[in-house]
Order: sequence, then structure tokens, then C-alpha cells
Amino acid sequence: MNYDSYYEQYLEELKCIEDISKNEQEELLSLFINGNNEVLAKLIESKLKTVLEIAKSYESLGISIGDLVQEGNMVLTMAVMEYNGGNFDTYIDEKINEALKDMIDEQRHETEKTEEFIAKVNVLQKVTEILAKELDREPSVDELADKMKMSVDEINELIGISIKAMTVPAAEQAEDVGIDVSAIRGADIED
Repeated sequence: MNYDSYYEQYLEELKCIEDISKNEQEELLSLFINGNNEVLAKLIESKLKTVLEIAKSYESLGISIGDLVQEGNMVLTMAVMEYNGGNFDTYIDEKINEALKDMIDEQRHETEKTEEFIAKVNVLQKVTEILAKELDREPSVDELADKMKMSVDEINELIGISIKAMTVPAAEQAEDVGIDVSAIRGADIED
């Protein structure tokens, strides 16, 4: 079963969950606050549709709806377990929204770091090619560092990470975004 099938199955299962009334929710919350953990599953279940609705509002921001729902459900579970009074609906909504915003921010940050890394790899690749032509040989790490205005350690780290990332699937992804992996694999790591 693929990812989309699991998500579709999840949506079908959500349809089977009966909504609870405001009075029933208040009764369950009262029992829970007074130490009855047997109602925990019912409280969590009662807010699963809320998680889906909130997740849908973030769907177009770069993370799959399934991942958003999964994160939202984990946060829902923790939030219900930590609940100790106040407006339950507002509390749950705030916790889920905060977590999904954080997830999206983290994803954006990772994307920016990846793009920055790819840019550095592309520059390293071009500088390596230029120096190789000028010198009629592969340039040393010292020569690359000097030309790129980076330290030898930074160049070594960049090359090392590039090489580690060049597994077959990673190499295919790198080539998809314009990195010539043959130049990276062929780079000499010298001091």
C-alpha cells in the first residue's frame, strides 16, 4: 500500500468517527482533569477532524498533507495529555497551529541550507574546472581554497559532504538540480 492509499484510508476512517457534543466534551474533560485517563482516547479521537482541517490550511506550503496530519496528530495527543484546564478547543487549535508553523519553518530552513550547499558545490565545481584548465591538472585543496576565498577546512568539509552525499539516489537528485557529480567524485582532497 502506498502513501496516498494510507492517507485515503485514514480519511475514510475519520468519516466513521462520531462527533461529540459540547456537553459530552465537557464531561470527558472533567473526568480527565480529575484523573480518569480512560477518556483520553475519546478526547483525542474527538479532535482528529480538527487536525485535518488545520492541516489543510497549510497544505500549499511545501509539506504533504499526510505529513502535516501526522505531525498534527502527534501534537494533538501530547496537547490532550498536557491539558489542565481552560478553553479546550482554543488550546488544541493553538498547539496544532504552532506545531505546523514550526514544521513549515523548519522545512524552509532546511531547503535554504540545501540550496546554499548546492550553490557552494556548483561554485566549487566551476572553480575546479577553471583551475584544472589553467593548471593543466586537478587543483589542490589549497588552490581551491585560495581561489574561493575559503579556508582549507571549509573546502575539505564541502568536498567531504559532497562525496558522502553522492550515493546513487543522491547523485541522481544532484544531477536533477544541475550538479555534475563526476566533477565532485573526481576532486582530489589534498592539503
